[in-house]
Amino acid sequence: MKSYLVLGLKDDLVNVFNSLGLLYMAQEDFDASEEYFQSALHESQQQGYTYGLKKANFHLGLLHIKKHNLPKAKAFLYKALAIDEKNDDKYGLSLAKNKLAFIAAKENDFDQATKLAEDALQDAKAITASQLVIEAMETLALINKEQKKFEEVIKWQEALIKQQQETSAREKSFGLSFLEILEEKQQAQLASKKQALQAEQKTKEIFQVLEVAGLASIILLILAYLWYKNYAKAVKYSRELAAKNDVIEKNAHILDALNKSIIKQNISLEEANTMKGKLFSIISHDLRGPIASVKGVLDLIGRKPMSEAEIKRILAMLGHEVDVVMGMLNNLLAWSKAQLQGSVVALEPIEVHQLTGENIDFAAREAKQKEISLINEIPENMILMADKERLNFVLRNLLMNAIKFTYQGGSVRVHMQEGDDSVALVVTDNGKGIAPDNIPKLFTDKRFTTAGTAKEKGTGLGLVFSKDFVESLGGSIRVESIEGEGSSFFICLPKLVLDTVGEASVVF
Repeated sequence: MKSYLVLGLKDDLVNVFNSLGLLYMAQEDFDASEEYFQSALHESQQQGYTYGLKKANFHLGLLHIKKHNLPKAKAFLYKALAIDEKNDDKYGLSLAKNKLAFIAAKENDFDQATKLAEDALQDAKAITASQLVIEAMETLALINKEQKKFEEVIKWQEALIKQQQETSAREKSFGLSFLEILEEKQQAQLASKKQALQAEQKTKEIFQVLEVAGLASIILLILAYLWYKNYAKAVKYSRELAAKNDVIEKNAHILDALNKSIIKQNISLEEANTMKGKLFSIISHDLRGPIASVKGVLDLIGRKPMSEAEIKRILAMLGHEVDVVMGMLNNLLAWSKAQLQGSVVALEPIEVHQLTGENIDFAAREAKQKEISLINEIPENMILMADKERLNFVLRNLLMNAIKFTYQGGSVRVHMQEGDDSVALVVTDNGKGIAPDNIPKLFTDKRFTTAGTAKEKGTGLGLVFSKDFVESLGGSIRVESIEGEGSSFFICLPKLVLDTVGEASVVF
């Protein structure tokens, strides 16, 4: 920046301002970032530098998205979009429209968001920009997810997977072409090495002639000249060989990085396909049965007159089936949401006593029906760093399971065990307990489930998803149980500590 100021290269100075703004934005120093972007904007306007002006407006839009000031972000992005439309810059158009679609979705203007994202996708396809195509598809999936249009979400997820596979195939093709270039370089290296060896051999021969023919000064001068000439060639070939070796080594590093990137993308594609398979398996197998039972009962009510007692009994059956479906949907939607968001864990300080109280209030109706006492023994002001939504899911599932497997008039309590660098939230009941042979089946994909003390049905999903969520928080989940006496489920999480300046961090 200082050099460009001295040289008076204003366009290059604008580019440096934009780059420094991005660096400070990555460090979340938003004040410094905005100062540099505003400098780039002002200097571009002074110099009539259109590209710098477009980039400064676009970067200010990104900055205000991070600062959650969506109206300002939208204003700057539309300015950048106007410049790109004037210059017919498809790459810039796709970038700006994709960010504007994200903002429209956050403002719940889903029609505008969808139109902008689809336009961004078309612009990206027009210039064959694979990464921009992927980003536009991800935005469309996000928009439909916000609207709970899960069929559209699945459609865009499948299109996204297909696009990623095509991109991966192109990168593999590039890698193979790169190997061919590398082989050509190696052949050239061998040829240079051969020339160097030949030159070295000629030099040795000249040395032998010089030792024998030392009598004639003219011959000596001629041989010395020949020796010097060949020596110069040997030095030249050696330098060329060293330079080519450097190029080959650099290319090998690039190829290694490319192969790692391809492997990473393949793993991501496999994980996405596995997730889709799980979703379809659960939807097709587990939801069909309870819904079919409900439909059968409703058909029976429509065909056959019934007494009030029979209707109450059938409605109770329907209530049980609906509870099973609702529990399954709640578990499935919570897990699917985490998967569709790329398993992003949002850690925040959580007051555990309050969170436990909220979940006890949620489970109070089921506990009251069985006259079960729910006890919150978590100390007040106990703070943990965790993802609130995920911890809430796990705690709620364990409470509902404890009520399910506790007898009439029993009790369920939530308490805490503290270790050196971890804290365990413990859900303990005095219910039927778990047979020793069944404990290893609880947290696996085998979908193990048993009936509760009042013949309540289960889905087999809650503990499996709970294990995924707890492990994503850097913790673990385990169970201790005595058949006929009760069970205790332990949610073990890293302990919150304070550093020397009083800032919170997590011990893993």
